[in-house]
This record gives sequence, structure tokens and C-alpha cells, in this order.
Amino acid sequence: MRTPYHIFDERQYERNLILLKQISQETGCKFLLALKGYIPFHSVELTEKYLDGISTSSVYEHRASHTYFPKLSKHYYAPATSEEDMKAIIDMEPEVIVLNSHQQLEHHQNKIPHYIGIDLRLNLQHVISDANVFEGYDPNRPFSRFGVTQSELQEDKLERVSGIHIHVLNSQGAKDLEAMVAILEKKFHKLLHQVTRLNLGGGHTITKEDYDIDRLKKIMIRLKETYNLEIYLEPSEHVFHNCGVLKTKVLSIMYNDINIAIVDTSAKNHMPDILESPDYSVEFKEGELNNNKPHYYRVGGCTCLTGDIIGQYSFEKPLKEGDILTIQNQTAYTTTQATWFNGIRKPGLEVIGTDGTLKLSVEDSYEDYMTSMRM
Repeated sequence: MRTPYHIFDERQYERNLILLKQISQETGCKFLLALKGYIPFHSVELTEKYLDGISTSSVYEHRASHTYFPKLSKHYYAPATSEEDMKAIIDMEPEVIVLNSHQQLEHHQNKIPHYIGIDLRLNLQHVISDANVFEGYDPNRPFSRFGVTQSELQEDKLERVSGIHIHVLNSQGAKDLEAMVAILEKKFHKLLHQVTRLNLGGGHTITKEDYDIDRLKKIMIRLKETYNLEIYLEPSEHVFHNCGVLKTKVLSIMYNDINIAIVDTSAKNHMPDILESPDYSVEFKEGELNNNKPHYYRVGGCTCLTGDIIGQYSFEKPLKEGDILTIQNQTAYTTTQATWFNGIRKPGLEVIGTDGTLKLSVEDSYEDYMTSMRM
């Protein structure tokens, strides 16, 4: 396949899913896959075998959840939803609709049938002080548009609310989850006894090697026993941890006071978190994000944006035109955010099945590009 292209490995995906299933069986908590990170349309059987449901944030995502994952329960949330979109969501009969504010609750609750649960999103106004979280990704930052704060909660207007939803973490561990839960119990203790469902959101690095799974299990079991709740977690990125790589080719080597390598992928088009978050960087299999190795390069993308810089890396051998480089862990939040800026081709996709053979191979096309332009 011509570069750039993603490789998705179902064998690693299944290993991650097995871990989540084991935690679910031992604690009674349920896992939802948040489609905002990636839609594994090519791995429906695995997804339905191990997970409990799907979390969506738009009509299109919700349609995709029904098209590809009909056996799984559906949960919908958006900061605000129009009348037209809410009707479309209701027509697809999700198990739960999460509303973001008292205004949205008042506006939509009478239109939502009683067989659909209604959750209210809360804002803990809690910042993990020892965690390095980019402000733009922190849903509990000051003046956040996400959820109802303790001071704004109207307890006399929650007749239809049967569950609560919070989201605080951003690629953080069980210790931070424990701190988050402590704030939840302190601020909304009474409400926890009134509802039947608790969604603890995403940002849990459960599938990473250093995650404290025993601590997670203790938290889940205690919450369930204390409040008699159905508990959900909805990781996205970390369901796909180490499942995929992005292959890219070196197009040109130049020098402008430093060595510069231009590749056929792009931070702007294919990995926008690099430009959005000062704390985010990608890892090359062949290089390091430092100058420890003898050959040091600024690696840049192939668009006309001056800031299309992937980062500065060192390599064991000099780079040359035609070299293929491998960017690690590139499934979640890459394909869903890819654009056609400059008309640059989006990466293709190869899927390696659980048996180790090529299961799927698809490439981006000029027709895809022109369809997106509505021409």
C-alpha cells in the first residue's frame, strides 16, 4: 500500500478487550466504547463479544453505532442538542440520553420516552493538581460548558433523571480516579443515593502496562456496594492502546541550520493533537524524541502550513529519501480528526486479523476528497 497508511492489529485489540471484560466480570462495572476516538467498523464481532455498549456524541456517530454494533446498548451525550437531532436520536431508541444542563433537561425531557433513561452530566470543578493536563482538554476548567456544578444543581427538578455522568480524567491512572470519586462523593453524596446509574466517563489508561488495575477494581466494587449503582466507564483512546501504527515515507532531506526531514504525513492533517496540545507528541519506532542518538532531525509534514511540524527526533542512522518510518499508537483521535487540507491524501488502512493475516485494505481516493468538497 502506498504511504501514508495505518495498520490496525486485531490481535492487540482483542488483548485489550479481554482485559476490560475481565475487569467487568470481577467488578460488575460495564464498559462503553466512545466512538469519538475511532470506529472499529472492521472488528464488529470482537467489539460486540467483549464490550457492553457504545457511547456517541452526534447523530452520525449514533447512526454508525446502530449500523455496525446492533447488539450493544447505546448511550448518547452532547453539550447541547437541537430539536431535529434529538428527534433523530430518540427514533434510534438509545438506552440512555445524557443531558448537559438544566436548560437541556427542561427542553427535552418531556419528549424523551420513559423507556429511555435520562442522565444528567455533572461538573465536579475538580482539577487533578499533580497531573499535567492541557487546559484545552480539561472538561472541569473554569467556565467549562460541560455539566451542572454543585451550586447550580436544582434537586427539585430531577424527576426524570435516573443517572449521573461525570468526566474528569484525561489519560490518567487509578489514583486520579480515586481522587475524582472522592470529590464526587463529597459534593453529590445525596444524589448518588437517589440515582441508579453512574457513568465515570473516559480518560482511563486501563490498558497501559503501569495502570493499577487492583485499585480500579476496589473503587468499582465499593461504589457498587455503597450506592447500589450500575457503573459505566467509557474509555476511547485506551481501548485501542498499541493497536495501530501510521507508516510514513521520507520525501526529502534538507538543511537550514538543522537537518530537516519532510515526510508524506502531516501534523496538521493527520495528527492535529500535536499542534493543539503543547504536551502531546508522537513516538517513532526508529527514533527518539530527544537528541540521544547521533542523527538529529526536525520532522515536518507535507502541507504548506509553516507550523506543520511533527517534532524533533534523533535516529541511529541518517535518514534518506524513501525511508519508511513507523509512528506508534496512532489509531484513536487520528482518523476521526483527519482533514483534506491542501488536498493531501488521507492515510489508507490495513487491518491485520486475529489470525495474523491481512483482513482489510482500503485507500483514500480523489473521489472521497471531492465528495467532501460537496462538488
